[in-house]
Amino acid sequence: MHLSWIRSTAAVSCPDAGRVQADVVRRLGRNPFAEPSRIFVEAAVSRDERVWRADIEMRDDGGNPLGSRRVESDSSHCASLASAAGLAIALMIDPDAGIDRPTPPLARKAGKARPQIANPSPPRAAAPRGELVAALVGTSRVLPRPSVGGRLAGDLRLLGRLDATLSLAFLPEKRTLERGEQVSFGLFWGAVGPCYRLVDAASVTLSGCATFLLGALRTVVFDPARARASQFIWADAALGLRVGLSPWPAFRLEGGVDLLTPAFRRDYLVETAPGRYVAVFSDPSVAGSGFIGLGVQY
Repeated sequence: MHLSWIRSTAAVSCPDAGRVQADVVRRLGRNPFAEPSRIFVEAAVSRDERVWRADIEMRDDGGNPLGSRRVESDSSHCASLASAAGLAIALMIDPDAGIDRPTPPLARKAGKARPQIANPSPPRAAAPRGELVAALVGTSRVLPRPSVGGRLAGDLRLLGRLDATLSLAFLPEKRTLERGEQVSFGLFWGAVGPCYRLVDAASVTLSGCATFLLGALRTVVFDPARARASQFIWADAALGLRVGLSPWPAFRLEGGVDLLTPAFRRDYLVETAPGRYVAVFSDPSVAGSGFIGLGVQY
Protein backbone atom coordinates (compact mmCIF):
# COMPACT_ATOMS: atom_id res chain seq x y z
CA MET A 1 0.00 0.00 0.00
CA HIS A 2 0.95 3.66 -0.39
CA LEU A 3 -0.30 6.54 1.80
CA SER A 4 -0.62 10.13 0.55
CA TRP A 5 -1.22 12.50 3.51
CA ILE A 6 -1.92 15.98 2.13
CA ARG A 7 -2.32 18.85 4.58
CA SER A 8 -3.93 22.15 3.60
CA THR A 9 -2.39 25.48 4.61
CA ALA A 10 -4.72 25.65 7.60
CA ALA A 11 -3.70 22.14 8.72
CA VAL A 12 0.11 22.31 8.52
CA SER A 13 0.30 21.79 12.30
CA CYS A 14 -1.14 18.27 11.94
CA PRO A 15 1.21 15.30 12.34
CA ASP A 16 2.98 14.22 9.15
CA ALA A 17 2.44 11.04 7.08
CA GLY A 18 5.14 9.16 8.98
CA ARG A 19 3.26 9.53 12.28
CA VAL A 20 0.01 8.33 10.69
CA GLN A 21 1.72 5.34 9.04
CA ALA A 22 3.30 4.35 12.35
CA ASP A 23 -0.11 4.51 14.03
CA VAL A 24 -1.64 2.28 11.31
CA VAL A 25 1.22 -0.24 11.65
CA ARG A 26 0.72 -0.34 15.44
CA ARG A 27 -3.01 -0.98 15.12
CA LEU A 28 -2.60 -3.71 12.48
CA GLY A 29 0.38 -5.38 14.08
CA ARG A 30 2.09 -5.47 10.67
CA ASN A 31 3.38 -3.05 8.05
CA PRO A 32 1.20 -2.88 4.89
CA PHE A 33 3.19 0.01 3.38
CA ALA A 34 5.60 -1.41 0.82
CA GLU A 35 6.66 -0.92 -2.77
CA PRO A 36 5.59 -1.68 -5.42
CA SER A 37 2.15 -0.56 -4.26
CA ARG A 38 -1.13 -2.11 -5.44
CA ILE A 39 -3.49 -0.13 -3.16
CA PHE A 40 -3.37 3.66 -2.71
CA VAL A 41 -4.80 5.62 0.22
CA GLU A 42 -5.21 9.38 -0.22
CA ALA A 43 -6.08 11.57 2.78
CA ALA A 44 -6.83 15.30 2.38
CA VAL A 45 -6.52 17.11 5.75
CA SER A 46 -8.10 20.52 6.31
CA ARG A 47 -9.51 22.79 9.02
CA ASP A 48 -12.83 24.61 8.78
CA GLU A 49 -13.36 27.16 11.57
CA ARG A 50 -12.82 25.00 14.72
CA VAL A 51 -13.18 21.55 13.13
CA TRP A 52 -10.29 19.41 11.86
CA ARG A 53 -11.29 17.16 8.97
CA ALA A 54 -9.69 14.32 6.96
CA ASP A 55 -11.31 12.92 3.80
CA ILE A 56 -9.83 9.49 3.05
CA GLU A 57 -10.13 7.62 -0.27
CA MET A 58 -8.83 4.11 -1.06
CA ARG A 59 -8.25 3.04 -4.68
CA ASP A 60 -6.59 0.16 -6.51
CA ASP A 61 -3.79 0.62 -9.05
CA GLY A 62 -6.37 0.95 -11.82
CA GLY A 63 -8.00 3.94 -10.10
CA ASN A 64 -11.10 2.01 -9.03
CA PRO A 65 -12.55 3.14 -5.67
CA LEU A 66 -12.31 0.65 -2.81
CA GLY A 67 -13.93 2.78 -0.10
CA SER A 68 -13.89 6.18 1.59
CA ARG A 69 -14.21 7.67 5.05
CA ARG A 70 -14.35 11.08 6.69
CA VAL A 71 -13.09 11.77 10.21
CA GLU A 72 -13.46 15.02 12.17
CA SER A 73 -12.26 16.44 15.46
CA ASP A 74 -13.26 19.56 17.37
CA SER A 75 -10.13 19.50 19.52
CA SER A 76 -7.82 22.49 19.66
CA HIS A 77 -4.98 20.20 18.55
CA CYS A 78 -4.78 18.05 15.41
CA ALA A 79 -3.29 15.00 17.19
CA SER A 80 -6.75 13.57 17.85
CA LEU A 81 -7.64 13.84 14.15
CA ALA A 82 -4.43 12.05 13.15
CA SER A 83 -5.21 9.26 15.60
CA ALA A 84 -8.78 8.93 14.31
CA ALA A 85 -7.50 8.92 10.73
CA GLY A 86 -4.99 6.19 11.60
CA LEU A 87 -7.81 4.10 13.07
CA ALA A 88 -10.03 4.71 10.00
CA ILE A 89 -7.25 3.70 7.58
CA ALA A 90 -6.49 0.58 9.64
CA LEU A 91 -10.19 -0.38 9.58
CA MET A 92 -10.30 0.11 5.80
CA ILE A 93 -7.41 -2.34 5.49
CA ASP A 94 -8.66 -4.78 8.14
CA PRO A 95 -12.15 -4.39 9.68
CA ASP A 96 -10.88 -6.14 12.84
CA ALA A 97 -8.02 -3.69 13.33
CA GLY A 98 -8.01 -1.81 16.61
CA ILE A 99 -9.74 -4.55 18.63
CA ASP A 100 -8.09 -4.55 22.03
CA ARG A 101 -5.82 -1.80 20.80
CA PRO A 102 -7.17 1.38 22.46
CA THR A 103 -6.27 4.87 21.31
CA PRO A 104 -3.08 6.14 23.03
CA PRO A 105 -3.62 8.30 26.16
CA LEU A 106 -2.08 11.33 24.47
CA ALA A 107 -4.64 11.21 21.69
CA ARG A 108 -7.51 10.70 24.14
CA LYS A 109 -6.50 13.78 26.13
CA ALA A 110 -6.10 15.89 23.02
CA GLY A 111 -9.80 15.83 22.23
CA LYS A 112 -12.72 13.80 21.04
CA ALA A 113 -12.68 12.56 17.44
CA ARG A 114 -15.83 11.73 15.52
CA PRO A 115 -15.30 9.22 12.71
CA GLN A 116 -17.93 9.41 9.99
CA ILE A 117 -18.20 6.69 7.33
CA ALA A 118 -19.15 7.45 3.73
CA ASN A 119 -19.64 4.69 1.16
CA PRO A 120 -17.63 2.09 3.11
CA SER A 121 -16.46 -1.06 1.36
CA PRO A 122 -13.83 -3.58 2.40
CA PRO A 123 -10.62 -3.79 0.39
CA ARG A 124 -10.90 -6.27 -2.42
CA ALA A 125 -8.33 -8.31 -4.30
CA ALA A 126 -6.27 -6.38 -6.84
CA ALA A 127 -7.46 -6.49 -10.44
CA PRO A 128 -5.76 -9.03 -12.74
CA ARG A 129 -2.65 -7.71 -14.48
CA GLY A 130 -3.06 -9.84 -17.60
CA GLU A 131 -4.38 -12.99 -19.22
CA LEU A 132 -3.35 -15.87 -21.47
CA VAL A 133 -5.94 -17.31 -23.89
CA ALA A 134 -5.80 -20.32 -26.25
CA ALA A 135 -8.42 -20.15 -29.00
CA LEU A 136 -9.72 -21.41 -32.31
CA VAL A 137 -9.34 -18.81 -35.07
CA GLY A 138 -11.25 -18.68 -38.33
CA THR A 139 -10.67 -16.46 -41.36
CA SER A 140 -12.60 -15.43 -44.46
CA ARG A 141 -10.94 -14.13 -47.65
CA VAL A 142 -7.49 -14.26 -46.04
CA LEU A 143 -6.80 -17.47 -48.02
CA PRO A 144 -8.63 -18.83 -51.07
CA ARG A 145 -11.06 -20.76 -48.87
CA PRO A 146 -12.38 -20.11 -45.31
CA SER A 147 -9.81 -21.56 -42.90
CA VAL A 148 -9.67 -22.63 -39.25
CA GLY A 149 -6.54 -22.78 -37.10
CA GLY A 150 -5.13 -22.09 -33.64
CA ARG A 151 -4.38 -18.88 -31.76
CA LEU A 152 -2.44 -18.15 -28.56
CA ALA A 153 -2.66 -14.65 -27.11
CA GLY A 154 -1.49 -12.78 -24.05
CA ASP A 155 -2.77 -9.43 -22.76
CA LEU A 156 -1.09 -7.10 -20.27
CA ARG A 157 -2.83 -4.22 -18.51
CA LEU A 158 -0.87 -0.97 -18.83
CA LEU A 159 -2.50 2.24 -17.58
CA GLY A 160 -6.13 2.67 -16.63
CA ARG A 161 -8.18 0.90 -19.31
CA LEU A 162 -5.34 0.59 -21.81
CA ASP A 163 -3.97 -2.91 -22.53
CA ALA A 164 -1.27 -4.37 -24.77
CA THR A 165 -2.04 -7.54 -26.71
CA LEU A 166 0.34 -10.03 -28.36
CA SER A 167 -0.81 -13.12 -30.26
CA LEU A 168 0.41 -15.93 -32.52
CA ALA A 169 -1.87 -17.72 -35.01
CA PHE A 170 -1.48 -20.60 -37.44
CA LEU A 171 -3.65 -21.72 -40.36
CA PRO A 172 -2.53 -25.15 -41.61
CA GLU A 173 -2.15 -25.82 -45.31
CA LYS A 174 -5.26 -27.08 -47.04
CA ARG A 175 -5.17 -28.59 -50.53
CA THR A 176 -7.89 -27.25 -52.85
CA LEU A 177 -8.75 -27.10 -56.54
CA GLU A 178 -8.57 -23.50 -57.82
CA ARG A 179 -9.17 -22.73 -61.52
CA GLY A 180 -8.35 -26.31 -62.37
CA GLU A 181 -5.05 -26.33 -60.41
CA GLN A 182 -4.28 -28.30 -57.26
CA VAL A 183 -2.82 -25.80 -54.75
CA SER A 184 -2.54 -25.34 -51.02
CA PHE A 185 -2.14 -22.21 -48.88
CA GLY A 186 -1.00 -21.99 -45.25
CA LEU A 187 -0.32 -19.00 -43.02
CA PHE A 188 1.50 -18.21 -39.76
CA TRP A 189 1.51 -14.74 -38.18
CA GLY A 190 2.14 -12.73 -35.04
CA ALA A 191 0.14 -9.67 -34.00
CA VAL A 192 0.79 -6.84 -31.56
CA GLY A 193 -1.08 -3.67 -30.66
CA PRO A 194 -3.09 -1.70 -28.07
CA CYS A 195 -6.60 -2.43 -26.79
CA TYR A 196 -8.88 -0.07 -24.89
CA ARG A 197 -11.55 -1.42 -22.53
CA LEU A 198 -14.80 0.33 -23.50
CA VAL A 199 -16.66 -1.67 -20.84
CA ASP A 200 -14.72 -2.75 -17.76
CA ALA A 201 -17.02 -4.54 -15.31
CA ALA A 202 -16.04 -7.18 -12.76
CA SER A 203 -17.08 -10.11 -14.96
CA VAL A 204 -17.50 -8.59 -18.45
CA THR A 205 -15.19 -6.53 -20.65
CA LEU A 206 -15.58 -5.07 -24.13
CA SER A 207 -12.44 -3.78 -25.83
CA GLY A 208 -11.56 -2.11 -29.09
CA CYS A 209 -8.20 -3.17 -30.56
CA ALA A 210 -5.86 -1.99 -33.32
CA THR A 211 -3.15 -4.50 -34.26
CA PHE A 212 -0.38 -4.99 -36.79
CA LEU A 213 0.06 -8.51 -38.19
CA LEU A 214 3.27 -9.89 -39.68
CA GLY A 215 3.88 -13.43 -40.84
CA ALA A 216 4.67 -15.87 -43.63
CA LEU A 217 2.37 -17.25 -46.34
CA ARG A 218 3.28 -20.65 -47.81
CA THR A 219 1.92 -21.89 -51.14
CA VAL A 220 2.32 -25.24 -52.86
CA VAL A 221 1.43 -26.10 -56.46
CA PHE A 222 0.81 -29.78 -57.15
CA ASP A 223 1.25 -31.49 -60.49
CA PRO A 224 1.76 -35.13 -61.47
CA ALA A 225 5.57 -34.84 -61.38
CA ARG A 226 6.42 -32.64 -58.41
CA ALA A 227 5.25 -29.98 -55.96
CA ARG A 228 6.50 -26.41 -56.15
CA ALA A 229 6.51 -24.46 -52.86
CA SER A 230 6.92 -20.73 -52.29
CA GLN A 231 6.92 -18.49 -49.22
CA PHE A 232 6.03 -14.82 -49.02
CA ILE A 233 6.15 -12.14 -46.34
CA TRP A 234 2.58 -11.40 -45.26
CA ALA A 235 1.49 -8.24 -43.40
CA ASP A 236 -1.91 -6.82 -42.44
CA ALA A 237 -3.42 -4.13 -40.24
CA ALA A 238 -6.54 -4.96 -38.22
CA LEU A 239 -9.30 -3.25 -36.24
CA GLY A 240 -11.55 -5.32 -34.03
CA LEU A 241 -13.62 -5.90 -30.93
CA ARG A 242 -12.95 -8.29 -28.03
CA VAL A 243 -15.53 -9.56 -25.53
CA GLY A 244 -14.34 -11.21 -22.32
CA LEU A 245 -16.34 -13.09 -19.68
CA SER A 246 -15.02 -14.15 -16.27
CA PRO A 247 -17.47 -16.73 -14.83
CA TRP A 248 -14.81 -17.76 -12.31
CA PRO A 249 -12.08 -15.53 -10.83
CA ALA A 250 -9.10 -17.30 -12.44
CA PHE A 251 -10.67 -18.22 -15.79
CA ARG A 252 -11.49 -16.22 -18.88
CA LEU A 253 -13.80 -16.84 -21.86
CA GLU A 254 -12.94 -14.56 -24.75
CA GLY A 255 -14.04 -14.01 -28.32
CA GLY A 256 -13.45 -11.39 -30.95
CA VAL A 257 -13.75 -10.30 -34.58
CA ASP A 258 -11.35 -8.31 -36.78
CA LEU A 259 -11.42 -6.56 -40.13
CA LEU A 260 -8.08 -6.91 -41.93
CA THR A 261 -6.53 -4.95 -44.77
CA PRO A 262 -3.32 -6.24 -46.39
CA ALA A 263 -0.08 -4.30 -46.67
CA PHE A 264 0.73 -6.23 -49.88
CA ARG A 265 -1.89 -7.11 -52.47
CA ARG A 266 -0.68 -9.88 -54.73
CA ASP A 267 -2.01 -12.09 -57.50
CA TYR A 268 -0.94 -15.71 -57.01
CA LEU A 269 -0.28 -17.24 -60.43
CA VAL A 270 0.37 -20.78 -61.60
CA GLU A 271 2.38 -21.19 -64.79
CA THR A 272 0.53 -23.86 -66.76
CA ALA A 273 2.73 -23.53 -69.83
CA PRO A 274 5.65 -21.31 -70.85
CA GLY A 275 4.32 -17.76 -70.78
CA ARG A 276 0.81 -18.87 -69.76
CA TYR A 277 -0.44 -18.16 -66.21
CA VAL A 278 -3.62 -18.81 -64.25
CA ALA A 279 -4.54 -16.68 -61.21
CA VAL A 280 -5.62 -19.00 -58.38
CA PHE A 281 -6.03 -16.28 -55.71
CA SER A 282 -5.77 -12.50 -55.23
CA ASP A 283 -5.46 -10.67 -51.93
CA PRO A 284 -8.70 -8.74 -51.28
CA SER A 285 -8.81 -5.17 -49.97
CA VAL A 286 -10.70 -6.30 -46.83
CA ALA A 287 -10.79 -9.69 -45.08
CA GLY A 288 -12.17 -10.93 -41.79
CA SER A 289 -11.19 -13.15 -38.89
CA GLY A 290 -12.69 -14.23 -35.59
CA PHE A 291 -11.73 -16.32 -32.60
CA ILE A 292 -13.17 -17.90 -29.45
CA GLY A 293 -11.17 -19.41 -26.64
CA LEU A 294 -10.56 -20.13 -22.97
CA GLY A 295 -7.75 -18.81 -20.81
CA VAL A 296 -6.50 -17.82 -17.37
CA GLN A 297 -6.07 -14.46 -15.62
CA TYR A 298 -3.04 -13.58 -13.53
